[in-house]
Amino acid sequence: MDSEKTGIAIRRDALSTLLVRVVGIGLMFGSTVLTSRVLGPYEFGIYNAALALATLLSALAPLGTDRVLVRNLSVRPDLDHIGPEIALSHRCTAVITGLLIPACLITSLVLTYVLDRPHLGLTAVLAIVMLVPLTVTYLRQWIAIPLVGTRKAVMPEQVLFPLLSSGLMGLLIWRSQPMTAWTATIVHAAMTLGIWLFSLRTGPLQKAYSAAVHSHQSSIASVPDRLSEGMPFVWGAIGAILCQKCMPLVVAAGCGFADTAHFSLAMMITALPAIPLGILNLSLVPQFARLHSEGNLEGARLLGRRSAVATFLTALVVSMAIWFGRPILLYFFDARYTLVIGLLPTLLLAVIVDCLTGPTIPVMQTMGMERTYSRALFTWIPIQLVMNYVLSSYLEADGAAIGYLLGRCLWNVMVVALIYRHHGFVMLPTFDLPSLPGLPRRPALVVGDSSSASVFPKSFPGDQESSVAA
Repeated sequence: MDSEKTGIAIRRDALSTLLVRVVGIGLMFGSTVLTSRVLGPYEFGIYNAALALATLLSALAPLGTDRVLVRNLSVRPDLDHIGPEIALSHRCTAVITGLLIPACLITSLVLTYVLDRPHLGLTAVLAIVMLVPLTVTYLRQWIAIPLVGTRKAVMPEQVLFPLLSSGLMGLLIWRSQPMTAWTATIVHAAMTLGIWLFSLRTGPLQKAYSAAVHSHQSSIASVPDRLSEGMPFVWGAIGAILCQKCMPLVVAAGCGFADTAHFSLAMMITALPAIPLGILNLSLVPQFARLHSEGNLEGARLLGRRSAVATFLTALVVSMAIWFGRPILLYFFDARYTLVIGLLPTLLLAVIVDCLTGPTIPVMQTMGMERTYSRALFTWIPIQLVMNYVLSSYLEADGAAIGYLLGRCLWNVMVVALIYRHHGFVMLPTFDLPSLPGLPRRPALVVGDSSSASVFPKSFPGDQESSVAA
């Protein structure tokens, strides 16, 4: 496949994924608003903090082996290789999960009976309930990205889950049925596990998981070596989760669960401008891995900087639309959540700063910068968390938003400097553009014939599944 066809495949996958994300974010917004109305600020704050902790733990559970898995599947997608890779990644994840669960239980006991913080202890217990369903879902998404494309990888959780959740919460509101953080957590875990099982019933994923079940090429003895190989990816795997999902835990410690609910809802709204960046961070992982394996640094530079244009301009336009449309948002919340609107300017500015640098995550995770990325995150994350805790303690939810903005500015300056130091190009927008990001026009951008658009027609003869670009 030549570079033009590869660019078209990337565009189609990104645009179709964008459509799924737009629909999903609308459904998730409705689901979250309905959940917040059913639970109320306090119970919703506990539930949201537990979900944030569970999300962090589910990203940590593979201990970086998920990133090794997606890299290996991108480069070598034949069925004989897929089965052992998936089996080994699940064995590694099971070992770490078996350590995380008792650690959470011990933490819960200490928080409840030693530190006299029973609600924080409850948060740890609720996170355990959601941990396994979220972990297997997280792994399935990484497996699906190089095999069937980003759109199919994210669709079950992006569309089915919020659709079912919205229907349930709407029914509870109609019946005036109360709900607690406990019941909301159990419902979330059950629906997540059910959707995961449903997503494995059809297409190439069914064959891939079947090959993993029947694989005998990897054993438990291979687990330590794979965990060692995945260690450089650990901080990369959990860094974004700490910034986006686990911030409610810090805010809860700094100013309480009610302000956590306001901050979390504002973060959800301001995630809209970052949708294209999230899509490209997933869609371009296989592409950057192939470009790096071929030594095509110029191709990676063009792809990264052209993508930065799309993410920045889109974020700017959507952020302005959200700000000018804030009176409409007031209709979605009752009087208890009006503080959410006041947090929007600061958080929208933080999103614009993130989108200015484009898809830096796949660049650093696939182009030989895994250890550098991990060290940078290890240095920066404590700074971000401390800023959020201190500022939220003094300025409540407004302080949390200011701390988040300052942290994102610091992080993006660090990332741009590191990429320039290692590869000699600046991850900022360039206006030397093709029609859309991912469609190269210079001869220097040459991509090999191993595009994920043709993975399964080659790996599974006779399979009628469409390609990534379909």
